[in-house]
Amino acid sequence: MTIGIVVFISLAGTTVGIMAALAGGAVEQSFMRFLDVVLAIPSMVLVLVMVSIFGNGIVTTTIAIMSVSWITYARISHSLVLEFRESNFIKQAHMGGVGSVRILFKYVLPNVFPHIIVVATQDFGDKLLLLSSLSLLGLGAQPPTPEWGYMLSEGKQFMQRAPWLLFYPGFLIFIHVIMFNLLGDRLQDILDPKET
Repeated sequence: MTIGIVVFISLAGTTVGIMAALAGGAVEQSFMRFLDVVLAIPSMVLVLVMVSIFGNGIVTTTIAIMSVSWITYARISHSLVLEFRESNFIKQAHMGGVGSVRILFKYVLPNVFPHIIVVATQDFGDKLLLLSSLSLLGLGAQPPTPEWGYMLSEGKQFMQRAPWLLFYPGFLIFIHVIMFNLLGDRLQDILDPKET
């Protein structure tokens, strides 16, 4: 579930950010200011408001998380495209008669996607924690759907007699978050060696 959420929001946000950067002018400025306003509000608060309005459940929670989380990818891809748009090799390609679509697919996207892949890999842990915390509060997955946050919620009442009911889901959440963060760091080293 988390992988699907991150793949969707990374593709959607990257597409929107690239389109805004290529549009330029007043459209770009107004859209980016709107994203700044939305980013000023914590995502957990926005997700809680959406879930409280539309009801709880895994589908509602997933849609709420996706509708809030794509903005980060839009901001990152927008800033990267702006950076590459002003670089010398893009200007030389324009002067050489290369079309905008070809520049986008041949020069811009190959430079944007490594950064997006690293951010998406590290975002897996964040979305896993967000889904688990919402399920812990009873707003995410409901039985019979297995979800670690809900397992933690159910295990609270047996904490004194059976602490492993809390330990194993919590430990698995911890391991997965650490694993995705380490994977993101390693991918950053591989995909962008000049940063190390």
